[in-house]
Amino acid sequence: MVKLYQTFKNYGLVLLLFVMSSMAMGQTTSQLGGGVVINEVIADPNGANNFDTDANGVFDSDDEYVELHNLSGSPIDITGWEIWDETTSTLRHTFGTATIPAGGYAIVIAAVQTGGDLANIEGDVVEEASAGFLSLNNGGDVVLLYDPNNDQHIAVGYNGKSAINTNFTAAHGTSTLVGSVETTTDSDGLSMSRDTDGSTTFVNQTPTPGLDNMTNIVTIAADATIGTEAATTVVTLTATASAAVSGAQTIDIAASGTGISGTDYTLSAAQITIADAATEGTVTFTIQDDSDLEGTEFATLTVSNPSGGLVLAPSKSVEVEITDNDLPSIIINEVEYFGTDRIELKNVSSGAIDISNYYLIADGSTNSIISSLTLESGNLNMAAGDIVVLSGLALNDSEGDVALYKNNSDFNAAANMEYFVRWGTIAAGNGLESVAVTKGIWTSDDFVPTVAAAGSTIEFDGEGFTSSDWIEQTVSTLGSENSLIYTAADISAARALGLGVDVRITGEVIVSFQASSADKIYIQDANAGLLIDDNGTINTVYSIGDGIVGVSGTLVDGNGVMELAPLADPGTANSTGNTITPLEVTITDFNADVDSYESRVLKFVEVTFEAEGTEFDDGGDNYNVRDAGDNVLIWRDNFSEVRYELGTFIPYSRQDLVVMGGEFNGTPQAVPFTLTEAILDNYAPQFTGAPATANVTSSSMDVTFQSDEPGTVFYLVNETATTPAAADVYAAQSQDFTNVGTDVTINIGS
Repeated sequence: MVKLYQTFKNYGLVLLLFVMSSMAMGQTTSQLGGGVVINEVIADPNGANNFDTDANGVFDSDDEYVELHNLSGSPIDITGWEIWDETTSTLRHTFGTATIPAGGYAIVIAAVQTGGDLANIEGDVVEEASAGFLSLNNGGDVVLLYDPNNDQHIAVGYNGKSAINTNFTAAHGTSTLVGSVETTTDSDGLSMSRDTDGSTTFVNQTPTPGLDNMTNIVTIAADATIGTEAATTVVTLTATASAAVSGAQTIDIAASGTGISGTDYTLSAAQITIADAATEGTVTFTIQDDSDLEGTEFATLTVSNPSGGLVLAPSKSVEVEITDNDLPSIIINEVEYFGTDRIELKNVSSGAIDISNYYLIADGSTNSIISSLTLESGNLNMAAGDIVVLSGLALNDSEGDVALYKNNSDFNAAANMEYFVRWGTIAAGNGLESVAVTKGIWTSDDFVPTVAAAGSTIEFDGEGFTSSDWIEQTVSTLGSENSLIYTAADISAARALGLGVDVRITGEVIVSFQASSADKIYIQDANAGLLIDDNGTINTVYSIGDGIVGVSGTLVDGNGVMELAPLADPGTANSTGNTITPLEVTITDFNADVDSYESRVLKFVEVTFEAEGTEFDDGGDNYNVRDAGDNVLIWRDNFSEVRYELGTFIPYSRQDLVVMGGEFNGTPQAVPFTLTEAILDNYAPQFTGAPATANVTSSSMDVTFQSDEPGTVFYLVNETATTPAAADVYAAQSQDFTNVGTDVTINIGS
C-alpha cells in the first residue's frame, strides 16, 4: 500500500515558518519562544536534484525535513511544540522532551528508511515526524510551527500558498500568528533556506540540515551504480560543493566491501580534488576483469576528511554492483525435479570437455558418476556451447539441491565443485550448500522457489549465483537453449520484473477493454492493470469481463506506459461475465503515482471540466478536469470507437468520471473507454416540478419549475423552432436559483 506521505508526494504542501520583515536583509520577526525560526525546509528531495537526508541511499519523500534554528543567546525549550502541514491542515509532528541550545538547530525528518539513521543527520535535536511523514506538497504549501506554552504560531508558505486552514484554527483557535506568513518558492532537490540564518531572504540551495545555511556542503554522486567485469565499466564519481571553493580542496575516497580487493577495481586517485574557484571534482572507479570466480559483489565508495571548511552531506557513500563474468566451465542449466527427474548441463567454456567422469550429487548424499546416468540427449564429450540432458538421479520434489563435481576425491572440497543449485525451503547448511558458498557460486540460505506443477523446470538465466538467477519455466526447454520466460502470479508481479523481460502471468486476468481500432487489450486483476499492445499474435476475440489465463509477452515501453507485446494467443476465455469495479482515486493520488494506476479502470468523483458548456472536438484532444482542490486531471479523448462526437456539449458542474488510467511520456492521462459510463452526472439538482413555459415571445419566455436543492439551471433553446422564432437566446446560458420546494420562475431571453 502506498503511504500517505508517498501518495501526496508530488502535491504535498510545505509549511515554512517565516515572517517578512520590512528590511530585506534584516532578521525575521517570525520567532517563537524568544528566538526560534523555521530556518530551512526541503519539500522535494528527489526531483531535478536529489538529497538523501538519512543517508540510506534512496531519495524520496521520506527525506523531507523542517529545520528550526534558535537565534537567541539562551537555550529554548521546545517540548510539546507542533509542526502542521497546511495542505490538509494536519498535525505532522509533536516534539518530545527537547531543548535547542543557543544558536542551535532542531531537525524533523519525514521518516527514517531502512539503512538510514538519525545519527547521520547533524543538529542538536533530531527527531522523526511523529505522524510517520511530513507530506510536503511540491506544488505549494504552508508549514506552521505552534508553541502551546505561549499559544502562538509562525508560518511560511511557498509556491503561492499562504492561507492557514481550518483544522489548525479549530484545534488552536486562540493562537496568535507572530509576524506574518512568510513566502518563498520551491526547487526540486534543493532546500528553501534563509540566505543567512534568521534573515528574511530565502534562497534555493544545497540542503544544510543542522548546519549554518552558509556552510559549503559537499555531495557525492556516481554516473552509474551497476557495472560488469566483461565491460570493465568505468564509473565517474563527482564531489559537488554548494559554493565555489577558495583554493584547491580535497576529499578522501576509498573502496570497501565483502570480498572487494585491489584486483576488483582501480581508482584514478585516492582523493577528489576541487580546483580553486570550482564547485566539482571527479575520480574514476574502473572495474577490473579478473579471473576469480566471485559472483556478484558490491563495492562501497566512501568519502571522508574534507578540507578547507567543506562539510560532507549526510550521504557519504555510493554502492556499485559488480557482475562477475567468470563461470565454471560446465554449469547446471536447467532442472526438472517435480515429475521426471532430469538435469541439463551446458559447456560454457571455449573448448571441448569430456564430462564422463564428473559426478552429480543430490541433497548432499546420493551421488552418481555421469557415465552411469541415462543420456537423454547430447554427447558426454561436450564441445563448446553443447548441452546434454541426463536422467536417473532421484531428485526431491519439494526441497532439495543438486551439485556438479569434477571428480569424487572430496565432495567437501570447494575446488572440486563445479556448479550448484538449490530449491524449496530447506534450512541453511543442508546438502552441499556450504561448499557452494565457499566456492563463491551460491549465497548462504538461498533457494529457488518451488515450481507450481509437475513438468515445470527451473532455468538458469546465464549470470549470477543466487536464486534470483533462476526462473520457473512451465514449458520445458530441456535439450535446447533456455527461453528465459519468467513466470508471475499476477500483474503486479509481472510489472515488477521491469521492461525488456519476457513473462507469463499464471493467474487469471480480466479483460477491461478492447480497442479494435488500435489493437489494444486492457487487462487487470485485483491490484494492477496492463495494456496488451497486440502485434497480430492474438486472434481470439474477447469481451469485457472475460477471464484469461496464461497471458505471455515481452514488457515494453509505449510512450511511458508499460505494455505487453504478446508472444502467444492465450486462447479461449477461462471465464466470462466478470464484474469490473472501478477503483476510486483522487486526482492528487493519480498524478503522484500514475504507474500504480495506469491501465486500470478508475473512477474520479466530483470533478468539473474546465471547458464546461463548450463542445467536444472530433477526438484525440486533451481536456482539463479539476477537483475541489483545484488539482488538474488531463482527460484524453483517445479511442475512435468511444469518442464524443463533434458538437456534443461538455457537461456543466460536478461529474463522476469512469476512465482508463494512462500516461503519455510521464504526463498522467485519463482515457474514456465507454460512452455510457464515462461521464456520470450524479450531483445535478432534480426537478420536482416539471418546467413550464409562459409569456413566450420571439426573444424570451418565462420558465417555472421546482427543484430539490438550490443550484444553477442551464438551458438550451432550439432556434429552429417556430416559436420563439430566431430567439436571441444562445445555447448553454445559465441562471442561479435558491428556492427549494417552491416555484422558481426565470426569464430566458435577451
